[in-house]
Amino acid sequence: MTRKATIDPFEMQPERPVIFGEVLFDCFSDQQVPGGAPLNVAWHLHALGWNPLLISRVGQDDPGRAMVRRMRDWGMDATGIQRDMEHPTGRVNIMIEGKSHTFNILPEQAYDYIEPEVARCAVNLRQCGLLYHGSLALRGSSRAAFKRLHEAAEAPVFLDINLREPWWKKEEVLDMIHRASILKLNDDELELLQPDRLKGVAIEEVARTVLVEWDLDALWLTLGKEGALYCSAEVDALRVPLDDLDAPVVDTVGAGDSFSAALIGGLLKGSSPEETAKCATKLATRICGQRGATVADMELYEGLEAVSHG
Repeated sequence: MTRKATIDPFEMQPERPVIFGEVLFDCFSDQQVPGGAPLNVAWHLHALGWNPLLISRVGQDDPGRAMVRRMRDWGMDATGIQRDMEHPTGRVNIMIEGKSHTFNILPEQAYDYIEPEVARCAVNLRQCGLLYHGSLALRGSSRAAFKRLHEAAEAPVFLDINLREPWWKKEEVLDMIHRASILKLNDDELELLQPDRLKGVAIEEVARTVLVEWDLDALWLTLGKEGALYCSAEVDALRVPLDDLDAPVVDTVGAGDSFSAALIGGLLKGSSPEETAKCATKLATRICGQRGATVADMELYEGLEAVSHG
């Protein structure tokens, strides 16, 4: 196993974040919105003033061209987006029933076939301050491309778990975790990975235990309406309440990705975990008030100086 980069999670240098994984269209009953956790994270990081490089793959089709056009219209760097002549641009069909969502994630999408050497050549590795990825895009052939980037960049890895049935295997996810420096997941995902840990034990104690067992520098655990929890070697357990419990909710798709983007911004800027968490919950609350995970509205990013570049 490649040795992970060990860091002090809140003393990082403001270098370029590299974001790896799926880009796709979230297909609601009434509209299609650019999505996929890595795209969402890169979208928000760009709005926060960072210069993310998104490594992914789209089909040589109309949705693929539309995806690249929307990225460029938002001002994002699309040079890391590969084109696939055989597989379609990714899509996820989303059904909303009350406050719950059903995701139909299709197989054999373009993002499953990211070319390793093309991905590596797209990155100026000396500027890679952090390498972000989720778990979905590593379900197939793209795993080799991530491994190539990881070995070449030697940057700290921020892993954002996103467990969607049937597209994950516990042993593969645990292997991803052991390669990561910083892990973000929610309480449901923690229970799936550690089913016996949450029974009758304070969540703070569980978080501290898995931090050590998984050899992480930092852990962010989101807890729904209860906010979030942060712990590291330096911070025993920091509880983070939601920004506004009474804020209107249109849908929660992508809220966790906006939270992750703000965390990365705070890490790169060197803000304190308290300042970073406050901005992350504020941005996630605002995204919940919108339809879809990506909205071209810069007002959503106002007042988030602790996680913004500059």
